[in-house]
Amino acid sequence: LDAISDFNLQIYNRWGVKIHEITSPLGFWDGYYNGKLSDSGVYNFYLDFSFGRGEKGRRQGTITLIR
Repeated sequence: LDAISDFNLQIYNRWGVKIHEITSPLGFWDGYYNGKLSDSGVYNFYLDFSFGRGEKGRRQGTITLIR
């Protein structure tokens, strides 16, 4: 398997505002936005990635935050 050479995960709230961005496969979202706990609910994500051989991929879906 090739290592991931590029990684970008963006998380958006229901109004389409980007609330978090992760640029490392080891990164995470702690559920905060602007220093405050985000509300429980469904958030959209978009993930773009590529591997060492130039293969690229894109995934999108939802994340449910439960408090």
